Amino acid sequence: MAAAATVPFSASRFLHRPSSLAELRARFASTCALSKVGPQLLLRRGSVPARELVIRAARTESKGVSSGFRAPQFQLEEPLTGKMWSLEDFESYPALL
Repeated sequence: MAAAATVPFSASRFLHRPSSLAELRARFASTCALSKVGPQLLLRRGSVPARELVIRAARTESKGVSSGFRAPQFQLEEPLTGKMWSLEDFESYPALL
């Protein structure tokens, strides 16, 4: 048994599927809050803006495998199918990492 649903007129524009990418972009731009107001207006009054995040990292040379050497043997089980993958499965896909 099919159930009928009523949609308010204001929401009916969301049911129309855009016929082109240009129409989709135009619709998105018209509904996007940032296109109408600046991002600074979206902050609540009295709220503190987020601090700048600085990530510090040092480059370290890998000690496991040296450049130009063959990758070590491994076996990993794929979670969905249970298939065991090993280094031999990738022999036809050479890569230098």
